[in-house]
Amino acid sequence: MADVTARFLEYVKIDTKSDYDSTANPSTPVQFDLARKLVGALKALGLGDAAVDETGSVTANRPANIENK
Repeated sequence: MADVTARFLEYVKIDTKSDYDSTANPSTPVQFDLARKLVGALKALGLGDAAVDETGSVTANRPANIENK
C-alpha cells in the first residue's frame, strides 16, 4: 500500500491546472507532464502499447489473461 500512496503523492505534485481562457486541448502544455508519467508507469507494468495522444488522453491495452472460448 505504501507504493500506491507514494505513486499518488508523486502524481498530485504535477501542475495540471487548467487555463480556462485556452482553446487548446489540453489547455496547458504542462498537463502532458502527468500524461507522460502515466504512460511510463503503464509501460513499466508491462503495457507496452501505452501512449498519450495529441489531446492528452492516455490509452493502453491489457491482453486477456484467459482463453477465449
